[in-house]
Amino acid sequence: MSTAMGIWQYNHKQKTFISHIRGNGLATKEYIGGAAAHFDDDRIVFGIDDGITVFYPKDIKNTKMELGQIYLTNFILDGKEMSCFSDKFVVPYDEKYIFFRVLIAQFQIY
Repeated sequence: MSTAMGIWQYNHKQKTFISHIRGNGLATKEYIGGAAAHFDDDRIVFGIDDGITVFYPKDIKNTKMELGQIYLTNFILDGKEMSCFSDKFVVPYDEKYIFFRVLIAQFQIY
């Protein structure tokens, strides 16, 4: 299934979706909904703004990416910056503006 947030594959056995947002040669993460074809030789084609992405599903490598530690680097509540060094935040139920930014630290050595 092509979406504005990548290509999504349904795993029938596990009843889960697998996202293909980048990697495996994908040209973009934004695909045009409904612009797709599946050919007799098992090729799948998805339309993008300036062309197409063509692949054979058997060639896709599903890899699990382990996330590193997640750190809160910025937290703004009602336009006021809050300390990121707290273990607990209280957000009023009627608060209309909440902003936070996180950093995922991941290092790989090849």
